[in-house]
Amino acid sequence: MDERWREDVWKRRRRRMYLGALFAAVAVIGGVIGAAGIAALGDGGTTEQASASATRAKPDKRELARKRRQRVTLSAVGDIVMGTPEGGLPPDGGASLFQAVDGNLKGALVLGNLEGPLTDGGTSKCPSAEVAADDADPERTDEGTATGGAPPPPTCFAFRTPTSYASHLALAGFTIMNLANNHALDYGQSGLDSTIAALRAHDIMHTGPKGKISRFRTTGLRIAVVGFAPYEFANSLTDLDAVREITKEAGRQADIVIATMHAGAEGTDAARVPRESETFLGEQRGDPRTFARAAVIAGADLVIGHGPHVLRGMEVFRNRLIAYSLGNFVGYRSLQTSGALGIGASLTVTVDGTGRLLAGRLFPVKLNAQGVPKPGGDAIGRVRTLSQRDFGKKRAVTITSSGRITAP
Repeated sequence: MDERWREDVWKRRRRRMYLGALFAAVAVIGGVIGAAGIAALGDGGTTEQASASATRAKPDKRELARKRRQRVTLSAVGDIVMGTPEGGLPPDGGASLFQAVDGNLKGALVLGNLEGPLTDGGTSKCPSAEVAADDADPERTDEGTATGGAPPPPTCFAFRTPTSYASHLALAGFTIMNLANNHALDYGQSGLDSTIAALRAHDIMHTGPKGKISRFRTTGLRIAVVGFAPYEFANSLTDLDAVREITKEAGRQADIVIATMHAGAEGTDAARVPRESETFLGEQRGDPRTFARAAVIAGADLVIGHGPHVLRGMEVFRNRLIAYSLGNFVGYRSLQTSGALGIGASLTVTVDGTGRLLAGRLFPVKLNAQGVPKPGGDAIGRVRTLSQRDFGKKRAVTITSSGRITAP
């Protein structure tokens, strides 16, 4: 990697961490902010290794008081497709895809859901390598649903983005990408392996494959991230015993556990969080509400959702924030952007050393016709309304007109 480029990446990351620390200080008066940056990055458990038979120790009163004074700020977004050779790549090679919105990606950890592999070749899962293009039916999601009298579009879509585009994720500030989703294996295991290698080359961690607990240490806190999806290669979303087991194991290895889920139905009619399992095109997509609460009970301190391609509501359960879907974030000539499908957000959250929600902020994003994000749109109002409808006064987050989030 070019040394000048690497230095630029870390300057941008340090700046975001400093901004994240400032955000936490303003949000929580009297908080003690750790000034140090990331002390050690680990992509798969190279730091702070814990015995599988250990249990998450309950801190004594002095330790508990210390942890409650600690603060860490994290950011997350929803679905990302940076373009495909078949559907079209950005004219500038993707260099400006995140330019208008990366200023809101603050914190020690910045998480996104990468829809489709980073690979320069391979064999598509689709017989004709069909991809979603922006001249397709306007009511179709990335999976190919349609309404009206138009002929139904194909139901198989395979995404892939050049490996060089991993550099754009790094420059935007992303530190970890979720790969537990329905497009991770669009180009088979070789495509997934290529994705992991491309991310590692740019110092970006990954989560999602079965058994994977990604960890790092920052501001004196150990943080673990686990990705879940209803697919065999990923940590199971639908096997609640498996969910509890790996979440508890992550808790034994870290102070703060983040669970990220690719779950639920898709499209403009999928904005509500039901009280049952969801399906899409005949595929079981899990019960997001049951999963998220089970994960929190097992030790998750923050749950981040994506997959429906529209925003969903947020609730606070046991003092932990659950964001059921952050919608689309980038979908260059791949994801549909009409109506609710073009409204997304980035989420910044501050928690204390025990994982309790202290403050948060939702930054609205609107995708243009090409799927490039810009600040704007009515994400704040949508999430506020959806939260109140689905979770009521006792659990729905409170969101101000500026996007500031507090527990009910």
